[in-house]
Formats: sequence, C-alpha cells, structure tokens
Amino acid sequence: MTEPKIDEAPPPDAGPVSPDTLAVIAAGTSARNREAKVEFDSESGADELRERLAAIEHQRWADWQRYVHASCVRAAGGHLTIPARLVERWERQIATPYADLPEDEKVSDRHQVDRYWHILAAENAGLREALAAPQAECAKVIEVRAKVAAEIRALCECAASTDLDIARSCEYDRAARIAEGKGDET
Repeated sequence: MTEPKIDEAPPPDAGPVSPDTLAVIAAGTSARNREAKVEFDSESGADELRERLAAIEHQRWADWQRYVHASCVRAAGGHLTIPARLVERWERQIATPYADLPEDEKVSDRHQVDRYWHILAAENAGLREALAAPQAECAKVIEVRAKVAAEIRALCECAASTDLDIARSCEYDRAARIAEGKGDET
C-alpha cells in the first residue's frame, strides 16, 4: 500500500492504518488548520468565545478517550488493544459521510454538538441583535428618502402647473430620483 499524501485519508479497504500514516494525516490536518487560522482579538470577545469552545472540546475529547480506554484491553506493559469489533465499527464510521450514517449514529453526533450549541445559539442571537439596530436605521433612512422624494415630486408637479421652465422641472425629477436612491441619471 502506498502511503497517503498529507490530508489524504487511506481508502476504506486499505486495511489497518499504520501509525506513520496516521501521523501524515494528522500533520496535514494541522497544516490545513494553520492555513485557515483566524485571528482572535480581545476587544471583540472572540478570544473568550474560542476559550469557552476549546474547554468544551477538551472535555468532549477527554470523555471520548475515557470511553476508548475503558473499551480496550490493557496489556502488561500498559499498552491498549482495541477490540476488533470496535476497530471495524469505527473504521466504517470514519469512512461514512455524516449524511449516510444510520439515524442512531447521527443522534450520537448531535449529542456532541449539543455540548456547545447553546454557546453558538447565544452568539448568533447576539449577532442578530447587533445587526438589528443598523437594519432599523436603514429602514428609517429609506423611509425618509421616500418622503423627500415625494416632496420633490410634488414640487415638480407644482412647478409644471405654474408654467416654470421645463428644465427646472427635470431638475426636480432628478433630485427625486437621487433622494429615492435610484441614481443620478439625467
């Protein structure tokens, strides 16, 4: 079997995965994570959010490791051997996209997401709240622009009815279009 490239998992039928192969895959995952690194600044609170999520992630990992270690057979030298039935199950799960998992396994994954879902939901609510004020302001601006445009159009009609120069009337119409946010086309 040829060793996979960084970030490339071995095919599902490749048999047991060597520690060297796992190291190559892990190195690729780490490299990808470094490339996608997001800067967290203390002013926005993102670093605090990151730490809260990291604490949950660590607990999730620790719980998983506790389960794996409890499921293994401990050898005299302290080594752990994973029972074949679990190796088969986990390799099948590794090779299966989430969408193709049986419902009971999807439920298990959802339970893991539930550990931090409340934090994401609260952050989402905070973002929605933060965006609501500018949206409300935009709505007010649009409303004012419409009123200004209506006033300008009324002046334009008034000017036309009093036989003022038609060019001046066109300027009122142009001003109304600008006020409506429709541009400055003449």
